[in-house]
Amino acid sequence: MGILTTAYQKRYRVGLISFCDESAEVVLQPTSSVTLARRSLHSLPVGGATPFAHGLMKAWQVIRTERIKDEDIRPLLVVLSDGEANVPYDSTLPQSKIRGELMQIGGQIGKDNIAALVIETRPLREPSPTMQNLAQALGGTYYHSATFKNQDLLRTIADF
Repeated sequence: MGILTTAYQKRYRVGLISFCDESAEVVLQPTSSVTLARRSLHSLPVGGATPFAHGLMKAWQVIRTERIKDEDIRPLLVVLSDGEANVPYDSTLPQSKIRGELMQIGGQIGKDNIAALVIETRPLREPSPTMQNLAQALGGTYYHSATFKNQDLLRTIADF
């Protein structure tokens, strides 16, 4: 909620993509409405399988659509995850290729000049190399959620 409130105060638009079970969905089209964002955040589905690559693709589609509407926007992709990708975007891929697919998609997004913050939510004692590698593929910055104190995450996003 802090991220959404900060975005509202700065007149940013925020969209929200959820990726769980077998697919990803846009649960909030880009908006500056804190009320809509709050409602979407509280009803955010969690648990189950993790179609991480599908979530990245959805986010990229939303950003590209927003760029068509306003070519002057400066998009920021914020990825919050534990890095446990276990459902491929390409349903023909074997389980062993899921992380490679995720990095390939991250690399494609990275070439599209989209700033990215990758924030890992997994316990700090068990960091995920997937999240660090994804940040690198996106050309973004990696953070672990445990390293943020108080309002540091909000400041990092607001100042980006």
